[in-house]
Amino acid sequence: MMTGVGTMVAAFATVVSASDTVTSGTWSMTLPLGLQATSAYIPDDNSMSDDKIALGKLLYFDPRLSKDETVSCATCHNPFHPQRR
Repeated sequence: MMTGVGTMVAAFATVVSASDTVTSGTWSMTLPLGLQATSAYIPDDNSMSDDKIALGKLLYFDPRLSKDETVSCATCHNPFHPQRR
């Protein structure tokens, strides 16, 4: 079950090189600053694809998934603004 793009990168990936890159099937990605390849996980039996990333983005920004259809994940977890600490 896919729960979002961020969840797909979580713990123990296949490391392509020491340069913080992960691969899954024919798909690969250079990880964002601060996320190490040793802490990224993509299951072998559920490889990553561009279609899954596009679906994750659609779901993340879709308010129809909330109870009253007005709030998306991005309402509180806006990826375009730095996290407040």
